[in-house]
Amino acid sequence: MGIKKIQEYPNCGLLIHSIALLLDGALMMSRMNTDDKEKYNSQITALYERAAKCDDENIRNRATFMLASKCIRQGEYDKAQEMLDILPERTAMDKKQLQVNLLIKQNKIEEAAKLLERKLIMEVNEVQIILTKLIDIALKEGRSQDAFQMAELSRDTVKLFDMWDYCSFVAPLQVAITKKNVKDSIALLKSILAAVIIPWKMKESFLYRHIEDKENTENFGAQMLPGLLSEIENNPQYAFLRSNTEFQQLIKQYRAKCIS
Repeated sequence: MGIKKIQEYPNCGLLIHSIALLLDGALMMSRMNTDDKEKYNSQITALYERAAKCDDENIRNRATFMLASKCIRQGEYDKAQEMLDILPERTAMDKKQLQVNLLIKQNKIEEAAKLLERKLIMEVNEVQIILTKLIDIALKEGRSQDAFQMAELSRDTVKLFDMWDYCSFVAPLQVAITKKNVKDSIALLKSILAAVIIPWKMKESFLYRHIEDKENTENFGAQMLPGLLSEIENNPQYAFLRSNTEFQQLIKQYRAKCIS
């Protein structure tokens, strides 16, 4: 359907980039193995490359960012650097803050709140991403205690900013898996799988009450579960757990929830 729509509007960079993002996300959450994913991945990459050549600078930059990210994952580091060099540095002026000031002056309070709440979520997510990268570096440098402390900081940040509980287990699991700690890894996997199927109801949060829940927001975790299980079953990082009976039972338990 996406390709047909692109054929209908072949010069619309926004459409091409949006469909590439949609397909990329769907592929990531699918249950396919790596070999099966590759034929689709190459087509998605081609769509990003088309979007990166469109007339809209914003779309070009977003598509180039995604291409650079793909190159890094695929080990094409020189090509990734070339693309990163194309991208502009973040501007010093924050347009959103100025927009918020304007909306408040116009007494459009709800619109201002929505903008700030969305920005807060994005900023907290960025902090979480930074922490996971710092944890990765600390572990590679043999600084296990620092990694543990940063994982705790990540967990505390999720609770402090009233984010989805699922996110609080991501960094601690990263540490446990890297250290090949069987007991902690299984305990955290239990927590993360239990949390993923519990909806994050943003409107019930004092921080995000102005953000409208999308129709499928509450089902997002359930939609994410099959892809998450596939990642746990197929990623070599989890290989040290696969002979563990408790791990096998855990996967079987949540596979049954996907079917039901």
